Amino acid sequence: MHSTIEKESTIIGINSGKLGFLPPFLPNDLNNQNFFNFIKTENDHKIEKRSILQHNLSGLTSGFAVNEYAISAENPHNIIDISLEIETNGVISGAGHYKSNALIISSACGSTAFNLNAGGAIVDPSIKCMQIMMMAPATLASRPLIIGENSIIHVKMNNKCRVYSDNNLINDIEETYTKTLSISLMKKQSKLLLPNNWNFYDVLSKKLHWNNGGECQL
Repeated sequence: MHSTIEKESTIIGINSGKLGFLPPFLPNDLNNQNFFNFIKTENDHKIEKRSILQHNLSGLTSGFAVNEYAISAENPHNIIDISLEIETNGVISGAGHYKSNALIISSACGSTAFNLNAGGAIVDPSIKCMQIMMMAPATLASRPLIIGENSIIHVKMNNKCRVYSDNNLINDIEETYTKTLSISLMKKQSKLLLPNNWNFYDVLSKKLHWNNGGECQL
């Protein structure tokens, strides 16, 4: 994926699971010559762009995530203790001190991944934004929060935490105590190849069984 972003390659999503909201193609399509002809014919497909998250962990590590960053406790029976700040145009505002089972910061594209399972908001993938979602917070005032594209989210970890980038552990557990994870949107976006008739809301209707998974009759 790193080379895909650096070279500005176009991504062709293959859905190898059951739920996937964005990959429009199936593994069997790879055995069909019509699939490759479709890719080569510009009039048969379109290119849509998707935002990518990037992080810096107190200068120790940096990188990116397509779907989300997740922060969890040192072990399943503990909770995370974090402080949030939102930086916009150089101005930093406190956004609360929280204790919860986990924290998810997702891209619009990733809003239908781990974030959706945790009860977060579904966001149109064409929107440039980030979402903060607390899992099992110790306060009823905590709600999903949508953050603008020009902001930076700073997460100070007040106890030992595990930090994941698209389900990949990115830190040593000893490195996180009192450290700050800063997350923002990359200026560069990924490019996704899709059929001309692909529509995000049609996919939602089928995957989430709106109207019992059938066509909506207006």
